[in-house]
Amino acid sequence: MKVDLRPLFTADTGAIPLDLTFDLSGLDVSGGYPLCEPVRFTGGVYNRAGVVTLEGEISAVYSAPCDRCGKETNAPVCCHVTYVLTEAMAGEERDDYWVVPDRVLDMDEVVLTELFPALPSKHLCSPDCKGLCPVCGADRNVADCGCSDRKDNPFADALANFFD
Repeated sequence: MKVDLRPLFTADTGAIPLDLTFDLSGLDVSGGYPLCEPVRFTGGVYNRAGVVTLEGEISAVYSAPCDRCGKETNAPVCCHVTYVLTEAMAGEERDDYWVVPDRVLDMDEVVLTELFPALPSKHLCSPDCKGLCPVCGADRNVADCGCSDRKDNPFADALANFFD
């Protein structure tokens, strides 16, 4: 979605409120499609004393299997966006500036740039998830399978004596 910023760059003050939704359900993230609900950007572009800034919040729901037990879970993801918008950069590039040479802001690019680093690298159904039993595969959150008391796990002895 493109936002025409020409009125803000030609004035000393002004604002363009933004409440945008993006359908990223078909976007492949690590071999899956975890953004099943629309991603939302709320905020605006503001000209304050000739300085044009983009400010807002990106919110999404990240859906993925739990890394420990495999249960499908959803987690909210939110990130704050603040950029000074400029038509050109002289010198070093800065992370807090966004260049819009034609005075048109591509919000799709902004959302993707900010959302990907905000996605969780580890996804848990709950902070105290016990995961699956490595012996029988039972979900330890549901019931104790008793496998941890057994001594017939072929890896238990090897791991127990690893540092000896």
